[in-house]
Amino acid sequence: MEEGVEKVQMRKKEELKKMERKLGVESLQGNKEVLNKKESKKEIKKEQNEKKSLNLPKGITRCSDGRYQARYTYEGHRYCLYGRDVKELEERLNNAKYEIQHGIYAKEERISLNAWYETWINEYKSMTVKQGTVESYECMYLYYVKPELGKRLIKDIRGEHIQKLYNDLSRNGYSKSTISLIHVLLGAMFKQALKNELIKKNPVDFTTLPRAERKKERRVLTLKEQEILLKEITGHELEPVVRLSLATGLRVGEVTGLEWCDVDFNKKEVTVRGTLKCTRKGMEYYKDTPKTDKSTRSIPLLDNMELMLKRYRIIQKEHKLSMGIDWKPIEGLEDLVFLREDGKPFSGQHIRQQLVHIVDGINEKYYSKKSIRQEKLLEEKFDYFTPHALRHTFATRALENGIPPKVVQEILGHSSITMTLDLYTHVLPQTKAQEMKKLESLI
Repeated sequence: MEEGVEKVQMRKKEELKKMERKLGVESLQGNKEVLNKKESKKEIKKEQNEKKSLNLPKGITRCSDGRYQARYTYEGHRYCLYGRDVKELEERLNNAKYEIQHGIYAKEERISLNAWYETWINEYKSMTVKQGTVESYECMYLYYVKPELGKRLIKDIRGEHIQKLYNDLSRNGYSKSTISLIHVLLGAMFKQALKNELIKKNPVDFTTLPRAERKKERRVLTLKEQEILLKEITGHELEPVVRLSLATGLRVGEVTGLEWCDVDFNKKEVTVRGTLKCTRKGMEYYKDTPKTDKSTRSIPLLDNMELMLKRYRIIQKEHKLSMGIDWKPIEGLEDLVFLREDGKPFSGQHIRQQLVHIVDGINEKYYSKKSIRQEKLLEEKFDYFTPHALRHTFATRALENGIPPKVVQEILGHSSITMTLDLYTHVLPQTKAQEMKKLESLI
């Protein structure tokens, strides 16, 4: 009997131990789960605190490799950008948002140079540079870049493609200044594309400008040519334009852009406040700001120029009355000093064309063997010249007659005296010899 009781007690003890062991395992597992939950909460809290401490902008998170990721979703499409600088990444994200919303954002693999040029010129340049600069960019791109590289994808354009463009232009006789302008244009375009992460590298950085050929000597009218020109343009519509250019050294756009409010007869001076330009297609005229800060300047009027302008103003008023409804100036440009017979401005192209006709007439009269008066024959043919040659001629005459280079610089509106000296070094040796003679009597 006693043995049976002992066996029952033993069995109960073993069952109790089994239950204790079972309860112990469950308790341990429960503790582990609790610990895991606590650790997970700590990690989440740690991440939240880390993000809070970094104060990351909305849409930007930190990656495990130390970079930052910017994400933006628009109309169901997700866009991602990466970078190591938070501020720079935020700026790129804002730019991308604008481009995406306005339909001008393009991924690297599918944008051509032509498409990127349109985006670059309209969104990044048209509102930040002068209209004349935009016109210059358009001419450079359409005439030189587009035919060779326009259809290529920007990601496929390499340094050797651009180098070949430069070399071909150089072989075809284009000046280094023209190639340099193209270099600046492409450099700016690809720099912005790199900033927008459309390309990995700027291919322009891997190019070299071709060696410059020897510069052509600047066209300057000789004293005899200047005398003949002034005689032969008497009564021509360009007479006042040519005479004022030779007397002031104004650029062609500055001359044609002069308004009567810029002419001060009391102070006997003209003030340059802008330049007249015409769109590439020649359909629209507009006043642009001066070329540089130094280009805004006042220039003294010679007595004969003052008299010429006073007479010209009277003639212009009389002509305006006689034209009646046929006098059709452009709105905003009614007060220009130099207007054609219908009230429209003089364009640079029209002036160049007329100068060609004038030179042809001079050669026919003074150089051709058909000329009746043989004593008037020129020893050499009268070469063609552009309106800018009148500016060079003014500067040359000024230096030849002892006007200090610093004064010439201010009249021309050059940004530095170095530019003036570099342009007109051919005059200085003669002037130097004449100035040295002043010391002859002192030694």
